Amino acid sequence: MFEVDVNTPKENYIRGLILQKNLYFLLSQHSDIGMMYLSEPVKWADNIAPICLSEGEIPFDDGSSYGILTGWGQPAEGKPSSDTLMKAHLRIWRNDECAEKYKGKIPGGGISNKMVCAGSIAPTLKDACKGDSGAPLSLVRNGRMEQVGIVSFGIGCGQYPGVFSKIPDYLDWIEKHRMRSSKYFESNKKS
Repeated sequence: MFEVDVNTPKENYIRGLILQKNLYFLLSQHSDIGMMYLSEPVKWADNIAPICLSEGEIPFDDGSSYGILTGWGQPAEGKPSSDTLMKAHLRIWRNDECAEKYKGKIPGGGISNKMVCAGSIAPTLKDACKGDSGAPLSLVRNGRMEQVGIVSFGIGCGQYPGVFSKIPDYLDWIEKHRMRSSKYFESNKKS
């Protein structure tokens, strides 16, 4: 078994890719999720660790619930992508208030219950931006870090809340493809 240092660039690191069958097309923003399979195991370190997938409801309250976005996207609209991993604390929006903000501005039926919205608009303008697609939205619950979303889309950077595919709604799909793919890759290992 090989270990991979993710800080060292490596060719052919991705072994396979599975997309959700109704994957997001230009006419719809729904089911924007996929899985990558690596050619070698990741070497865990102090700054590289797995994250738990959220199984529970995402907390929506009086506006004091925050998620943590990490990514290498643009720090602001029109700026180059970051060379270092960035982190932002984003307010989690109720879907009805997010749907009202996006009303008439996105195709495919608007904000669904398989989405979660997070971001801070003026004056702080914290949000996912170009280059953050696929990045995790996480939160700390019961003393552990959980991934609750995957960056999907937004309008501008900080003008609207970012929209994320909601992890708890895709757990069955993730498990089904994780198991199917691990069996496939096991049976097709190179000697």
